[in-house]
Amino acid sequence: MEEFVRIGRALADPVCVRIVVCMRRRDGLSAEVLSQALDLTRPQTDRALGKLRQAHFLALTKSGRHFLYSLSDEIRPLLSECFKLYGEEVMWDPAITRALHQL
Repeated sequence: MEEFVRIGRALADPVCVRIVVCMRRRDGLSAEVLSQALDLTRPQTDRALGKLRQAHFLALTKSGRHFLYSLSDEIRPLLSECFKLYGEEVMWDPAITRALHQL
């Protein structure tokens, strides 16, 4: 039950959804790249990444001084189903459109 609630909270946050869309397009993104692409402050990005980590959406790798975030293998099937249902609506978000052009 707790896992279900964490996933719901993450998907209820528009910033988290924007980050997930970016990560579906490209793996291995740093918080800095996400902040710039989505025109977010670092605290906004870090808060959303924290929610996504807590919901087990993310896999982390370290590259030098930076952490790179990717979608976890366990969450990809669930997200694929969500995007089959709602993907077109999500892709019309102006912030997502701008971010995808920058990635």
